[in-house]
Amino acid sequence: MFGNLGTAELLIIAVVILVFFGSKKLNELARGLGESTKEFKKVKQEYHKAMSNDYPESSEDDSEDEKPSEKKKNVKKKKSKIS
Repeated sequence: MFGNLGTAELLIIAVVILVFFGSKKLNELARGLGESTKEFKKVKQEYHKAMSNDYPESSEDDSEDEKPSEKKKNVKKKKSKIS
């Protein structure tokens, strides 16, 4: 997207934005952008945490002590939870 823009062009764009918005307004915009990015990352982490809690990965260590018939029952239970 910015592959064709050089340093001079980006500098001119930055100066135009600074003149258009002013330094005080530009600081407020940057602060708002930072807060929204922080909130987005927080929601993203909460989403990933919730998804990993809903579908925990099965470990072989827990199921080794079970009898084969109990393993089949647990597999059926896990499938019904996912569906």
